[in-house]
Amino acid sequence: MPTVHLIHGFIGNGKTTFSRELEIVSGAVRLSPDEVMTARYGADPPASRFKRCLRAVMKALDRKWTRIIREGKSVILDYGFWTRKQRNRFRKMAANLGADTVLYDVRCGERTALRRVHARNRDTAGSLYISDNTFRILKKDFEPVRAGEKAVTIRTGGRRLR
Repeated sequence: MPTVHLIHGFIGNGKTTFSRELEIVSGAVRLSPDEVMTARYGADPPASRFKRCLRAVMKALDRKWTRIIREGKSVILDYGFWTRKQRNRFRKMAANLGADTVLYDVRCGERTALRRVHARNRDTAGSLYISDNTFRILKKDFEPVRAGEKAVTIRTGGRRLR
C-alpha cells in the first residue's frame, strides 16, 4: 500500500533536509512547492503575485502526487502543513486514494531555524528568500501538532538527521 509522508514544520526547521534523507531511505517520490516555485518564479516572487503563483504550484503538485499514489508508489510531501485543517484534508485525500499517511513533526529551536534561514538566504537554490520580518509575520499562521494528532517527532537541533 502506498504511503503519503506529510512533512510538517515551520520555516528553517529542517523539513527539506529530512525529506531528502527520507527519499533516499524510503524510495518515495519527494515533492517540494518551494523548489517548483523558485524554478518557475524565482527565489523572491513579488508579494502581490505570491498567492496566485503558490495556488498554481499547489494545483500542479496535487495532480502529480495523486497520480503517483494511483500508480501504487509512495510520496513525500515537503509542504510544511502549517494548519491542522490542511493536514486533515491531505489525510482524507490520501485515504480516498487508498494510501496510508505518516505525519512527521520536524522541529528545532527558533534561533536555530533563523540561523538556517539566514544561511539559506545567501544561496537560495531551490528555496524561497525569507526575511526576518516575513519569518515573524508567518509564525502567527503556524499551528503546531497538538495532543490527539498522531505524528512522528523529528528534532533537528542543528545536527545531522541520520
